[in-house]
Amino acid sequence: MIGFSREIVSKGGSTIRHLSALLAGASYPLAFSPFGLWWMGLISFIVFLYSVDVSSKRDIFIRYYIFAVGMYGTGVSWIFVSINEFGGVPLLVAGGLISAFVLSYSLTSLIGAFLHVNVRDWLVAFPAIWVILEWFRSWFLTGFPWLFAGYSHLDSPLSSYIPLVGVYGLSLFTAVTAVLIYKLRSPKWPLNVLTLGLLWGGGAFIAGSVNWISPTKNVVTVSAIQGNIDQHTKWLPSSAQTITKTYLGMTEKEWGRDIIVWPEAAITVFRQDANRLLKELDEQGLKDFCASFQNAIVENLIRKAFRACMKMNTKELALVGGVAANSRLRERALTRAKRENYKVYLPSRKNCTDNAAMIAHAGRLRLLKGERHELSRSARSQWTPGVE
Repeated sequence: MIGFSREIVSKGGSTIRHLSALLAGASYPLAFSPFGLWWMGLISFIVFLYSVDVSSKRDIFIRYYIFAVGMYGTGVSWIFVSINEFGGVPLLVAGGLISAFVLSYSLTSLIGAFLHVNVRDWLVAFPAIWVILEWFRSWFLTGFPWLFAGYSHLDSPLSSYIPLVGVYGLSLFTAVTAVLIYKLRSPKWPLNVLTLGLLWGGGAFIAGSVNWISPTKNVVTVSAIQGNIDQHTKWLPSSAQTITKTYLGMTEKEWGRDIIVWPEAAITVFRQDANRLLKELDEQGLKDFCASFQNAIVENLIRKAFRACMKMNTKELALVGGVAANSRLRERALTRAKRENYKVYLPSRKNCTDNAAMIAHAGRLRLLKGERHELSRSARSQWTPGVE
């Protein structure tokens, strides 16, 4: 009778820990936007640690999986909304698809369970185990980097560490904090309190007081394109061409930027069906890069030329040589000259002979006169007239 009672108590305790793991996983997304309750991530971890603080390997595997089911069950509800409300998929079908995704993708958590049962001190190793799971999810099946613990601390004291450790580092600190709090019941609790103080207090304060970013004169121009496409028609095959034209039209005005960003689902066709479009975008991007490179050179030449005019106290400027045939250079010279009241001399393009041809012709004339130099003679980038 006593043995039977113990078995009931054991099963009851196991059920409670199963439910704790599920509840911890389901409440974990509250730490993220739009809720922003970053401390819920810590509570979720602490409750999860309680649920897996057992000797049964079978229960550990089950609870890692249950936690993941709860986490993804509530954390990816937006996918259900997208499929059901905007994709027009019936409620039951959308629910079935999301359930299949959650149940199957949660199997990735078993990697953590495997590591858990194969380390000497799982509690010490838990922060590393969690980060390994996040890293695995970041690339497995092209990556699903949602619900990383570090993302929940953009507004917490730990945010001071972002420039130093990034999202994985914040995830590690979150798990370390949960472990330290969970171990406060141990005889070494004063050390845990001291470590928490250093991590959340002194360390965070020092990291936050340092300016980790140094401003530079380099400017990167960025344009974000948002087509504002109606979600009810976005995925219709008949809308694909119209949507593509919309984005191409909006992008046409932004060529010249260093970076142009489209939404991840801007092109509503499969990758293999978009090869031609992507190739055209690459070619246009290359043309834009070349145009930007030319513009940078022209602006530099114009700036130096007019600076030289000011230094020489003259209001007249002549463009000569092969570079004077460049349309952009001629256009910019005339524009600035008109604005600042300068007179610019522009020879016709047929008279803008390339300097290399001039030098070669001068060399030919000297060669015909019998002038020669040894091949060992060194070259000079600048040569003073009249000096051999």
